[in-house]
Amino acid sequence: MNYPEGFVTTKIGKLRIMANGRNTLYVDGNFYEATPAGHVANVLTVRGCEYRGTLHLTDYGNGYELNRDDSGPYISRNGNYGHGVGVSTSARKVIAGVMQAAALEWIKANPLAPIMAGIEEDDDNEIRLGGKIRDKAAELRKLEEELAQTTARKRSYQAKLLRERLRA
Repeated sequence: MNYPEGFVTTKIGKLRIMANGRNTLYVDGNFYEATPAGHVANVLTVRGCEYRGTLHLTDYGNGYELNRDDSGPYISRNGNYGHGVGVSTSARKVIAGVMQAAALEWIKANPLAPIMAGIEEDDDNEIRLGGKIRDKAAELRKLEEELAQTTARKRSYQAKLLRERLRA
């Protein structure tokens, strides 16, 4: 999918923000950038320590907030693999706060992004559902053919039985 996205530079580093649904935003501080020297990992810096992290926000009707069904944000110290490894509570609050504020500013500047993401979702659903319909139509044609063969065989047997009874 080609969701609408943008890059924002914050006091802790660069963030990629993406509308990935009609009412969801994804904030990514854990991406790689293509540079002339090759792909470089993006890092977020708080008080001299490097972190990587992502965050999901959902609009439940009163504006975007942290997902209620998610334990995010997902933040780890750069170089450590695993959610929350080596991350202090204060660093987590700073990173989550900056990510959320950046996402809210981005969505104000790009109010059509969720609508565009919704259209993208619908396009993908149309393709997926169209494929399912074609598959089911092929399955239906096969079943109709099998039914026609079964009916023809049954009628043949019935005709044979009737002929045998008439001879007797």
